[in-house]
Amino acid sequence: MFGADRALNLVRLLDFPRPCGSEGEARAQEILSDEIRRLGLDPIHLEFSGWWIEPEHPILEFADGRIEVEPAVPLPFQAACPWMGGVGIEVEITGVLTEEDPGGTSSGIPLIALHDRFQPEAAVAPWSAPQLLLYPPAPELIPYAMLADPFVPSAYVPPEHARALRQAARPRATLSWRAKRGTRLFRNVVAKILGSALPHEVVVLGAHLDSFPGTVGASDNAAGCAVILEALRWFRSNPPERTVRFVWFTGEELDRRGSKEFVRRTAQSETICLFINSDGGFESETGPAWIRVPTEPMKAWVETWLQGAITIEVRSSDGDEESFQERQIPTFRVVGRSRQSAHLPTDLPEGIDPDKLAFMRRLIVEAAWQTSRAVARNRGGQ
Repeated sequence: MFGADRALNLVRLLDFPRPCGSEGEARAQEILSDEIRRLGLDPIHLEFSGWWIEPEHPILEFADGRIEVEPAVPLPFQAACPWMGGVGIEVEITGVLTEEDPGGTSSGIPLIALHDRFQPEAAVAPWSAPQLLLYPPAPELIPYAMLADPFVPSAYVPPEHARALRQAARPRATLSWRAKRGTRLFRNVVAKILGSALPHEVVVLGAHLDSFPGTVGASDNAAGCAVILEALRWFRSNPPERTVRFVWFTGEELDRRGSKEFVRRTAQSETICLFINSDGGFESETGPAWIRVPTEPMKAWVETWLQGAITIEVRSSDGDEESFQERQIPTFRVVGRSRQSAHLPTDLPEGIDPDKLAFMRRLIVEAAWQTSRAVARNRGGQ
């Protein structure tokens, strides 16, 4: 029996930013691991190494001294997001400090804006070359800064220096940092129900646990994580004939690194029959959900067991499905519309529709169950 209250409770437990590689993501992974243990299973932490970028020597330099600052936008995301074009990964800008838009009177000298408080509608000063933030770090700034056109490099100033900068008489300064490239460890959280007849043939149910930087990602994708956990609960009581793996991926919002690594490892020893993705679209008052599959034969297969009217769309998908489709592994996804035109901090738990959670979970479990039976043939157009 699906527990909507139980699923919503997990969404609320994950009500904090969880960007890839962060302490927040590690905390979320432990929350999920505890939930898996409560079901009597041992969580598997699939660790792997991946590239990373840290700012090196971020400073604001004057003629008579310097101040250490903190870049506001994580450099790995600036490097990975295509629309960023690599802007802001390394910075060296000399300009004049100012608190207000001078209205085009700067005589061509770059301006360094000073911001006293975070305002979503004015998170970035488009007239500035870089901007200095004189308020405590506000993670919700990140998506607004990344989506701004043009992109303006932003950095936090330690509070002990904020007052002096406000009182400065338009001095010149240079904001700079370099990029320090290296690697670090990441991990997916995995649970497994071993198949009784065909243990080396696998159905994979997955959701990405990471959120876009600066957001709690209730619909994208804490709710998807809750649906996969509820699917695990169902299979715990209904053992499959093919093995079913449940995966909470890292890095979907960065470069799909978690799902890419999972497919690379799993495909070496097991046959993946189908990947079922639970990713976003759980918001209320956004219209009905629909199913997305990559091929016409997949659509025909869904129609053989699907009950009730729902649109089935034939189309390749983005997100973690790409990692599986690149290896010719069929995918299945229940898709819902979102109020978000982009990844924004307004994606909150109170916007989740419990009926959509129940509906999507039912379709996901049904697709997994149909594929997990030994009599079922592999999907994908055979």
